Amino acid sequence: MISRITHRNLFFAFILASSFLYTNEAKAQKNQVLTFAEQMPEFPGGQEAMYTFISKNIRYPETLRQQGIEGKVVLTFVVTKKGKIKKIEVHGKPEPLLAKEAVRMIKKMPNWTPGKQNKKTVNVKFTLPIRFKLN
Repeated sequence: MISRITHRNLFFAFILASSFLYTNEAKAQKNQVLTFAEQMPEFPGGQEAMYTFISKNIRYPETLRQQGIEGKVVLTFVVTKKGKIKKIEVHGKPEPLLAKEAVRMIKKMPNWTPGKQNKKTVNVKFTLPIRFKLN
């Protein structure tokens, strides 16, 4: 009888552990951020519309303009399943005022069309370099 209880307890413990792992895995997949998706996120109107938005909304910091300082800021951000932009990060060591302006401009962007994987909307990390160049 002791061996039956032990086997039964082990069986229920296995079932409980399996359901716990499955639930945690499902939660992790729900919040998973992909670096590539079958259909990548898109700015409303496409890439040309995004470049137009950037050129109309970016403000070159005046002190840097006067000093003739140019540079590139590489940003990553997550386009969520709902198309919202979250978790903006600046990569490398760009001029701080350029980085601040690039982040400000990204925060002004409208919601994007979210990425899709297996016909379901997913969170996708997007990389966007912004070049600050004087005429």
